[in-house]
Amino acid sequence: MMRGLVRVTSVNRLFSLIAATLFVVVAALAGWLLALDVRAYLAADEALHAMQRFRSSLLLAEKISAERGPANSLLGAELPATKLPDLGALSAARAQSDMQLQQLQALLLKQHCKDCERHLGLLQHLRTDLTIGRLQVDSLIHLPREQRTPEALAACVDGMVGVMPELLSMIGDQGTAVIASAPDTLDQVILARLAAELREYAGLMGSRFTVALATHRQFTVDELLAIARTRGRIDQLDALIVSRENQTTKIAQSAFLRMTREYMGDGLTYIARVRVAASAPGGTALTMLDFARVYVPLMTSITEFRDAVLDHAEGVLRVHRQMALLKLLGTSLGAILLALILLAMIGVLRRRVVQPLMGATQAISAIARGDLHTVVPEVRYRDEIAEMFDAIRKLKASELEKVRLEHQRDALIVELEVMAETDFLTGLANRRAFERRAALLCSAHRDEEPAIALIMLDIDHFKRINDTYGHAGGDRALMILADLCRIVWRDTDLIARVGGEEFATLLRVKNGAQAIEMAQHLRRQLAETDLCLGRGESVSVTASFGIALAMQYQTPSLAALMQAADHMLYRAKAAGRNCVMVDRPG
Repeated sequence: MMRGLVRVTSVNRLFSLIAATLFVVVAALAGWLLALDVRAYLAADEALHAMQRFRSSLLLAEKISAERGPANSLLGAELPATKLPDLGALSAARAQSDMQLQQLQALLLKQHCKDCERHLGLLQHLRTDLTIGRLQVDSLIHLPREQRTPEALAACVDGMVGVMPELLSMIGDQGTAVIASAPDTLDQVILARLAAELREYAGLMGSRFTVALATHRQFTVDELLAIARTRGRIDQLDALIVSRENQTTKIAQSAFLRMTREYMGDGLTYIARVRVAASAPGGTALTMLDFARVYVPLMTSITEFRDAVLDHAEGVLRVHRQMALLKLLGTSLGAILLALILLAMIGVLRRRVVQPLMGATQAISAIARGDLHTVVPEVRYRDEIAEMFDAIRKLKASELEKVRLEHQRDALIVELEVMAETDFLTGLANRRAFERRAALLCSAHRDEEPAIALIMLDIDHFKRINDTYGHAGGDRALMILADLCRIVWRDTDLIARVGGEEFATLLRVKNGAQAIEMAQHLRRQLAETDLCLGRGESVSVTASFGIALAMQYQTPSLAALMQAADHMLYRAKAAGRNCVMVDRPG
C-alpha cells in the first residue's frame, strides 16, 4: 500500500514538474514578446517626446529671430527708443522669447532624455549670449541717431545673430533623435528643419538692411555681398523644400503654396526692390520701421508651413505610439489568455487524472487503517476512474456497516451501565451508584484535604403532594428539587436520589459551618420556589436536612455517615420539618 502511495506521489511530482516547465517556457516566450512590444512603445513614446523637444526648440529659434524685427526697427529710429511706441513691441517679443526658453528648459528637465543635460547647458549659454546681445541693443537704441555709428549697428546686429548657432546645433541633435526613434519621420523632420532655417535666413535677410536703412546711406560692397549670400542660401533652402515636398505625399500643401506665394514671391520681390533703392547714391529714405511693417508679416507663412509639417509629423508619431500601445495591450492580453488557457488545461488534467488517483490511494489507505471518516471523492465524469471510486465507496460502506454495528453494541453496553447507575426520573445518580462512588471518596480521603460532609434531605409531606396532585405532581416536585440541587451545589459534589423522596449529597467543605450554609441555602431556595404541580395551582414545597460530618469520626465510613445523616434527618422531621440538623457527637 505504501509503495502504491509513493508511486502516486511521484506521478504527482512529475506532473507538477512538467506543468511548471511548460508554464515557464510559455511565460518566457510571452515575456520576450512583451519586452519587444514594451521597447517599441517606449521608442514611440520617446520619438513623440523628441518631437516635442524639437518643436519647442524650433519655436525658440523663431521667437529669438522674431525679436530682431522690433530691435532692428528701433536701431533705425530717428529718436531714442525711450520716446518711441515701438519699445513695447520689443519688450513683448523678448517676453515671448523668455517664455519659450523657459518652456523648453522645463521640457528638458521633465523628460530626462539622453542629451537633455547637455542641452540644458547649451540653453544656459544661450541665455547668457542673448542677455549680452540685448544689452548691446538697449545701449544703442537709447542713443540719438547721429551717435549710432555703422560699426556699432553692425556689431549689434551680429551680436543678435550670433546667438543662433548653438541653438541650431541643439535643433539638429533633437531632429536626429526623432529620426533615430522614428525613421519614417525623416522627410517631415527635414522639412521642418529646412523651414526653420529658411525662417532664420529670412530674418537674417532683414537684419542685413538694418545698418544701411538706419543710417540712410548706400549699401556697401560687403553688405551687398552678404545680402547676395543670404539670398543664395534662401534659394537653396527653397529648392530643398520643393524637392522634399514633391517626394512626399504633399505634406501641408496649402501652407507650402502660401509660403511660396507670400514669402518666396512677395517677400523676396520686396527685398529686391528695397535693395535696389538702397544701392543708389545717398541710400533711401525708407526707415527700418517701415521696412519691418511690410517684410516681417510676409515671413509668417514660413512658420505656418513649418507648424503644418510639425503637426503632421506629431500626428504620425501619436498614431505610432497609440498603435504600439494597442499592440502592447494586445500582446499582454494574449499572454494572459495563453497563461489562463495553459493553467486551465493543467488544472483539468490535475483534476481529472492526478487528483482522483491521489484521492483513491488516500481513501483506500484510510480504509485499510480503519479511518472511515475519510470522504471518497465524487467524480463528475463517468469513466474508468469513476468505476474505481464506486468500488472504493462500496468497500467503505461495508466497513462502515461493520463499524456501525460495533458502535451500536458498545453504545448499548454503555447505556445499560448508565441506566444501572442513573435515576430515571431526575437524571441524578441512583443509590447504587452513590454508595459505590461515595465509598471510594471516603476511602481515598486524606486528613490534609478538605473535610467530607454527607447531607441527607427529604421532601416534607411528600405523600400529601402525591395524594393532592397525583403521582405526576410528585414526580414534578422531585424533578424540580433535582434541578435546584444541580444549580445550588457544585459540579464536584456527588448528588443522588437514594429513595422515593430522599436525596443525598457527599461534598467537600472547609468546615461544618460551610456544610450547614449550603444546606440552608438549598432549603431556602426550595421554600421560596413556587411549584406548578398540576390543576394550574402554584404551591410551596419544603424539605428537611440531616448532616453528618466525617471530621467527627476517627475512621469515617460511608455507612456510619449515612446512618448519622439519616438520624439527623429524622430529628429534623421531628423538630417540625423545613430545618437542618447536624450530627454533633457529645
